[in-house]
Amino acid sequence: RAIIIMRNGPRHPRLGAAGFQIARALLTPYFRRRNIFRADSEFARARFQAIRSKIERGETAYLAGVSSVGFHNSGIALIELTREHGPRLIYNNEEERFSGEKHTNAYPRHSIEQMLTAMASMGLNAGRIDAWLTSWDYVAVWATLIRVTLEEAPASFSLLRDQATRR
Repeated sequence: RAIIIMRNGPRHPRLGAAGFQIARALLTPYFRRRNIFRADSEFARARFQAIRSKIERGETAYLAGVSSVGFHNSGIALIELTREHGPRLIYNNEEERFSGEKHTNAYPRHSIEQMLTAMASMGLNAGRIDAWLTSWDYVAVWATLIRVTLEEAPASFSLLRDQATRR
């Protein structure tokens, strides 16, 4: 008679938690140096307040959203914000439309070029964009990946080598 013992939860939860904290501490300044800020950062709070003030004064704010670079279906969107009309989608395209590669995760270079062309036809330029936003908190995503890898080590290390997980 065989006895099967099932584990519920991670193999190394404390190691994973420590790895998450260390990764977050190291990745936050790494991304900050590349002008990628977390939504709860002082920089982001100041930008949000500046945009809020601009809209309250009756001015128009523009937000550009860069979607999922490095993960799935990268693209770009441009939103116009006004006090009178609220948010209005002005431009929205995934990179696959221009590259021909379905579900591409490449940086949306072509989408951005086309958005800037569309903005120019409206008399706008990139300098009018008040904030560039992303759909991911890259610090949290990478810190979570490290946490999960450490929680299930050493078995999880094979996932890092497996060609099926790479693009």
